Amino acid sequence: MNSSAMIRGGRISYIDALKGLLIILVIIGHSNVNLIVPRAVQVIYTVHMPLFFILSGFFLHRNEAIKNQFKKSFKNYVVPYVLTCLVGITLILAKWYLTQDLKYEGICEEYIKRILFVQIGRTSDIGPIWFLVALFWGQNILNFLLAKLSKIQLLNSVVVLAICPMMLSDKVFVPFSLFQGLTALPFLYVGFMLKTYRENIERIVKDKICLVLIGVLWAVYVLLGNVMRISFVDFPNGCTSYVVSLFASLVVLYYSKYIDFSWLRAIGRHTLLILCVHTLVLPYVAKIGSLHTDALYTSLEIIADVLISVIISFVIVKLKKVLVNGNTSKRS
Repeated sequence: MNSSAMIRGGRISYIDALKGLLIILVIIGHSNVNLIVPRAVQVIYTVHMPLFFILSGFFLHRNEAIKNQFKKSFKNYVVPYVLTCLVGITLILAKWYLTQDLKYEGICEEYIKRILFVQIGRTSDIGPIWFLVALFWGQNILNFLLAKLSKIQLLNSVVVLAICPMMLSDKVFVPFSLFQGLTALPFLYVGFMLKTYRENIERIVKDKICLVLIGVLWAVYVLLGNVMRISFVDFPNGCTSYVVSLFASLVVLYYSKYIDFSWLRAIGRHTLLILCVHTLVLPYVAKIGSLHTDALYTSLEIIADVLISVIISFVIVKLKKVLVNGNTSKRS
C-alpha cells in the first residue's frame, strides 16, 4: 500500500513477506492452536484467507481480456488443484498396495468424490485447496463484472452475489466451491479498489482513533467466539463479519511493511505451492497433535507442518529450476 515500498525483481517485497506470514497462519489455523493461545483460531480466520483474496484482487487487471484471464487463472489455480489431487490419490493407492488393507478402497472412493465436488462443509471436504477453485471462480466473475458493468452496477452486483451464498448455503449444495468464490467477491473487489483509493484507506488505518475503534471491534468479535470461515460460507454475524474482517485485514496489510523479512519473502513467493504441499502433509502431521491434546504436541505438530511443507516446496522449486536449466542447455 505504501508507494515507497521496495521493489525487488518486479515484486513488492513486503507483500511477499505478508503472503509468507499468511501461509504460515493457514498452517497454524489447521491445528488446535487454541490450546497454546486462546482465541488464536478466531483471530487468524478473521484475516488470513480474506487477505489472500484482497491481495489477489489487488493484482487483478481491469483491462485484461476475459478469455485471457480465464486461461491464466485456470493454469494458476485449477491445474495445481488437479495435480495435488492426483498426488493425493497416488498416496492413498500406495498405502493400499503396501498394507493390503481394504479400508483404503473406501477411502480412495471418498477422496475421488471430494475431488469432484471441491467443497468444504455440508457434504464434501477436500482440504485447504478449496481456496484454489474458489479463487478461480472469484477472479473470473469479478473480471467479467469489471468488463461489463459501471462502477455502481459493479458494487451492487458484488454485494448481491456475496449475499446469495450466505442465504442459500444451508439449503442448497453447490459444487466446485462456487459459493466460496462468490463469498470472496467483496474481498477481491476491495483489493482491486485499493489501487484507486489507496491513499484514502491509508489515512483511515493510520488514524489513531480509527485504529483503536477497529481494534476494539475486532477484539469484541473474537471474544464473543465468532469464527468467520469462508470455506464453510460461515458468517456468524452476517454482514458484521465482513466489516470486521475487511477493516482488520486492511490494518494488517498496511502495517505488514514492518515485517519485511527476507525469510518471509522467500516463503511468500511460493504460497500456492506450499498450500498444495500442506494439503498433502496435513493428514500425517495432524497425528502428532492427536497423540496428546496439549500445547506441547500441538506446537510440535505446527512446527513439523510448517517445516515439512516449506522444505518440500523449496525442493520442488529447486528441482524445477534444475530441469528447466538442463533443458535450456541441451537446446543451446
